[in-house]
Amino acid sequence: MSSFNFGKELSKGQKFNFGKSDDLNKIRVDLTWEGNADLDVCAFLVGDDGILTNKEDFVFYNSDMRWRPVSEDNVTEGKIELFDIATHRTKKAWKSMTVPVSADTSVIGSPDVAGDDDGGKNCETMHVVLDRVGVKIRAIIFGAAIYTGSGDENVTFGSVKNPAILVTNEETGESLCHFNIKDNFADETALEAGRILLNDEGEWEFEPMGTGYTGGMPTLADIYA
Repeated sequence: MSSFNFGKELSKGQKFNFGKSDDLNKIRVDLTWEGNADLDVCAFLVGDDGILTNKEDFVFYNSDMRWRPVSEDNVTEGKIELFDIATHRTKKAWKSMTVPVSADTSVIGSPDVAGDDDGGKNCETMHVVLDRVGVKIRAIIFGAAIYTGSGDENVTFGSVKNPAILVTNEETGESLCHFNIKDNFADETALEAGRILLNDEGEWEFEPMGTGYTGGMPTLADIYA
């Protein structure tokens, strides 16, 4: 996917300030990787203390806070859709029709996708609408965890090839920045990839992270709970 190769390449310690573009409001955050590992991408919206302001601000594939986009091409517009047994019949069907969303509707996930069995390029996406971010939110952390539901407990980030996080202006398609996660992982099964945070000048900026952990998704949840 050649469009993933543009924008400013960041290293750990660098930041990309979104305030340079006054009309930037809708941001697409892609986590890409190669190989047949199945990754689940998630987001945590945290306050000044670095902790979730409420449980609905943990956005992941199995969240109970759900969003019905107006279309596949316009994911950031839509409405919150609660489970209704008369409409959906089962919770599994409800979640297949919707995507995860934060309580303030500023962070919207995408349908869960499995890893490419042929070892090709994979991508999972989060969408961020900056003017919807709640007043108590100071950072949005984007992470990923190895899915082991298929029974393969031996897959780790050591076998994930070329993971990267990419940030794009959703409205114009302009690639803003990207971070190639080059750390030599071994038995880690969870990853903090990067975060969007509010700086001292009141402007949003992106900061790469690339920190790995063992313990999968529960470890990430424990950090921000």
